[in-house]
Parts: sequence; C-alpha cells; structure tokens
Amino acid sequence: MKSVEKHARTVEEALELALIALNATEDEVDVEVLEKDSSGFLGLFGGREAHIRVTLREVPEEEEKKSDDVFAPENVVLEELQQLGIEVDEPAVQKEEQDPKEFLAEFLEDLLQKMYLDATVDIHEGVDGLEAIVDGEDMSLLIGRRGRTLDALQYITNLVFNRKRDEYIHVLVDSQNYRAKRRDTLEQMARRMAEKAKRQRKDIILHPMNAYERRIVHSALQKDPHVSTRSEGKDPNRQVIIFLNR
Repeated sequence: MKSVEKHARTVEEALELALIALNATEDEVDVEVLEKDSSGFLGLFGGREAHIRVTLREVPEEEEKKSDDVFAPENVVLEELQQLGIEVDEPAVQKEEQDPKEFLAEFLEDLLQKMYLDATVDIHEGVDGLEAIVDGEDMSLLIGRRGRTLDALQYITNLVFNRKRDEYIHVLVDSQNYRAKRRDTLEQMARRMAEKAKRQRKDIILHPMNAYERRIVHSALQKDPHVSTRSEGKDPNRQVIIFLNR
C-alpha cells in the first residue's frame, strides 16, 4: 500500500498535501495523526507542526481495472465502449427538434444505468457551457480513484454531445462538488509550494498531473510577481515546476 508522511501547520493542511501527493480524495485514504499541531506559548514560541501518515486504501482488482483502465479518458474510444455493451453510436445523436439539455440528461442517465449506478442528472447553464450534476448513492464509484472515472464520463459525454454539432459546447460533469473541492485543494497547494520555493530559494517540482490540473496550478500563481511556472515531461508524467523569477 502506498503511503506518505506530511508535516504542516495543521492536520488539515498536512492532509491536503498528502492528498495531492497521492493524487487521491479523502474517501480513498486512511489517516493516522502521528503528532498534533500546537501553537506553543502564547501562540508565539515552541509551536509544533502536525505530522500525519496517509495511506492509500487497497482497491479490489476488478474495481481498479474498471477505474484506471476501462474508463481512463486517454484510452476511451467508441469501439471499446461498445465492447462493454455501452452503445453511444447512432442512437445517441441529438434529433433536430430535441432540446440539448434533454438529450444530454437522457444520454447521461442511460450511460449511468449501464454502469450500474442509480443516479439522477441535473443539467443547467454554466460559465463555459453546460453543467451536468450527477447525484445518487455511493457517488464515490462514479468519481473513481483520483477522479478518473468522473473525468472519463465527462470525456465520453463531450465526445458524443458535440459529435454532430456545428458549434462546440463544453459539458462539465460533476458530482458532490468534487471539481470545486479539487480546484481549491490544488490552488492552496500551489500557493504553499510557491512560498516554499521563495523560502528555500530553489525550484519546486510537483507530482505529475493531467492537463486540467496543471492549468489550475498555472492560473493560481500567474499573478505572483516572485515566481513563475512551467510544465515539463510527457503525459501522463508531465509535471509543473515552480521557479523563482530572476
């Protein structure tokens, strides 16, 4: 089992760092507090950082395969889905008279049923397109390890929804506010790592991230006058590097 130990000012901050390092969500890990944080005398002297050990829970082989292989966005093609008995071919094409939101909801609900998930779908206008909010029991299965199943569902949905559309409309698929929570975690981590780069006067290399998460980190630090960011490597091992402006 993979585990990491982290020190931070509080247990909550240490947990955030650990989740980023493991590329996991809180419901996928076990947390052991080795040492609680302490503010020290009058909150000024003798303070002690929190020290925790976070361990990634074991995933059954079948679930691991489903989450990491079958639904990995970079590996999803229509033929593979059809082999799984999930039809997204000609029947999943919007009719001219059909409302886009209605088509999107029907497609997602049908796909969720084929994934054996009992869930409802709410479609509404978002900032950059349409947002599909999925709700139901045991949504951790939908989100998947490291959010990959949710990413794959979004990938498939955009592929089908825009297949015969003249103007591309981005569809965001979310559940239990996972994407906002993940964004907040990444932004906080980016700012802490930027401060670390300033204190230690050296480059900070972050763990590999997908393109969406790298953009969040770049955006979070783009207005910091003291540091800049760049990405290096090839996917899926491409990493963000935080470095000081000279």
